[in-house]
Amino acid sequence: MALALTEKLRLELERYRNKDFLKAVLAVCALSAHADPKIGLATRYRVDEVLDRLDLIQLFDRAKVNEVLDDYIYGIEQDPAAAAEILHAKIQRLSGDHKKARTLLRIAYLIIIADDLITPAEQAEFNRLCQILAIDPALVTKGLEAA
Repeated sequence: MALALTEKLRLELERYRNKDFLKAVLAVCALSAHADPKIGLATRYRVDEVLDRLDLIQLFDRAKVNEVLDDYIYGIEQDPAAAAEILHAKIQRLSGDHKKARTLLRIAYLIIIADDLITPAEQAEFNRLCQILAIDPALVTKGLEAA
């Protein structure tokens, strides 16, 4: 009984510690996917693929994660400027953590290149995310293209 309670407490603490990172991941996914005016099947598939590969997602209810992501995307569709400001703020909270910031930018890049075409709007959003996270976009894309 005590062991089960200890494990439950560990999971709750892990969720609590990673909540801001999850929100930033979902914000990056929504902004990157929506940078292309038409969120195509390839883009949405890439978002789901990225989320499926993150161990972090296993800590949370996937249906709730999808619901939050859909809410972020819906917010962008309803009021792009206001939603972008809110989502950028969620991302900016991680600007001091280089590893998490780099991970967020890698996620954004994977989503942006999902349809094998980087539009000017997608590039602009990627550059904005780099600026928010205080990372030079050239360094990020250079490292990703080499991989």
